[in-house]
Amino acid sequence: LEAVAEMLEKLEAGGLIAFHISNQHVNLEPVLLGVANALNLDMLVHHQTTTTKSTYPAVWVVLSQNSETTEKLLALNDHWRTSDASEVLWTDDRSSIWEVLK
Repeated sequence: LEAVAEMLEKLEAGGLIAFHISNQHVNLEPVLLGVANALNLDMLVHHQTTTTKSTYPAVWVVLSQNSETTEKLLALNDHWRTSDASEVLWTDDRSSIWEVLK
């Protein structure tokens, strides 16, 4: 939570913060949803399902303070969607890897 709040201080109006959260063992989407909700941010998720022998599916999350920006992203590509994860909030004082293990 606190790290993203600091990033927002540097973010230009209409900007996005992008996270590549692909991981075979940990699902960070609920954590970023918790951050987005706590900081009143828009959040979109992109699950890339196309794979090859040497690649795994990719998951991207973007956060924005500007709904216009996320609406433009939604209009550009139908792979972006809102999250249906259950929220988990991590802060500097509280986090548990057990909550997000796959």
